[in-house]
Amino acid sequence: MKYDWGKTIQAMLSANGVPFEIVRTHKIDVVQHMMKKKIYVDLDILFTLNHMLEGAGYDVLLSHCGNPMMERNIPATDLFILDKRMPDVDGVEVCRHLKAQPATKHIPVIMISAGRNFITQALKAGVDECLEKPFQMNDLLRLVSKYTAQEMTSA
Repeated sequence: MKYDWGKTIQAMLSANGVPFEIVRTHKIDVVQHMMKKKIYVDLDILFTLNHMLEGAGYDVLLSHCGNPMMERNIPATDLFILDKRMPDVDGVEVCRHLKAQPATKHIPVIMISAGRNFITQALKAGVDECLEKPFQMNDLLRLVSKYTAQEMTSA
């Protein structure tokens, strides 16, 4: 039986919180992996942040849009980094939803967006920090370290 990796297997593993590193290599120290702080990042800012955060010692969980965060259980996460503008839903709405759920209301949210007009709305929704694009990656790393209480390492 032939399976389409992207549509079936990879989607099933991702839906069940299996990190891409485990799927890709099967050669990861599971205990070390479980000790890493987990950060959920949506796709708009994914590629740059994924590289930077993994280089700094974090385990990055990926999302291509906001709806998965609103429709199903989210794997154990220590921090959310959201973009205000997502392809399917407003990041402020995602934050509002996360802060209304018992399982995620205590998890910090950093929101990134171009333009200052989102800040008041984002803070009312429960965002812990806002970063306006463009920003320095070191500023984001400092916030991530602050909210995960993890020492920063060089990316």
